[in-house]
Amino acid sequence: MTRRQESLIDDRLWELVEPLIPERPPPKGPAGRPRIDDRAALEGIVFVLSTGCRWRDLPQKLGCGSGHTAWRRLREWQDAGVWDRGGKSGSKYHILCDRNGLPLHVLASAANTHDSQLFVPLLETNPGVPHGRGRPRRRPDKLHADKGYDYRRCRSYLHRRGIGVGIARRGVEDPARLGRVRWVVERTVSWLLRFKRLGLRYDRTEATLRPLLTLAASIINLRRLLQTESSSSVTPAA
Repeated sequence: MTRRQESLIDDRLWELVEPLIPERPPPKGPAGRPRIDDRAALEGIVFVLSTGCRWRDLPQKLGCGSGHTAWRRLREWQDAGVWDRGGKSGSKYHILCDRNGLPLHVLASAANTHDSQLFVPLLETNPGVPHGRGRPRRRPDKLHADKGYDYRRCRSYLHRRGIGVGIARRGVEDPARLGRVRWVVERTVSWLLRFKRLGLRYDRTEATLRPLLTLAASIINLRRLLQTESSSSVTPAA
């Protein structure tokens, strides 16, 4: 079998995901069709995520198997906890990002859910950022948020956890100053929505949407890492 001419996922992304995928026991007795390999299935998932096409419209010529196979593998990996370890059409995305806009954690809710209701769940389930050999850091020094989070319960939560409060106050905060912070988050949202599947929101169940969000955030961070490594390796001309 020949390798597809152009891979849909970067080798570095596959290096991160592959160790998390559980091994399947060998089939007993006569087997049917050969099982699509996991990397090909992931490429099919990324194609649907990026283009926004329906699962059943995944092109067979890509060599990623059928759309049903890609969807089934996504759900299989979700049930195995792979994604936990590594559009407004009926939904809303709540994003925790660093000062550069890199997504650290993303949750989805119904479109009519107030932002402040996902404030604590977003921070409590944040997987954290690895640093050194210790445990991942889950508590930032300070958290900035817009006026949609200007509630006593949000401020009290940050105080209890020892996190600096940078929540804008309704009727007090200067809109021009607030805009500099909001722009970072809005840019991160636009990065996510470039994955058209997230904007069209065909996937109604959390079991399908959550791993797609996690995968999109991982791809965004990996691309930024590769850009940083590439720029740092450039030798200035004499």
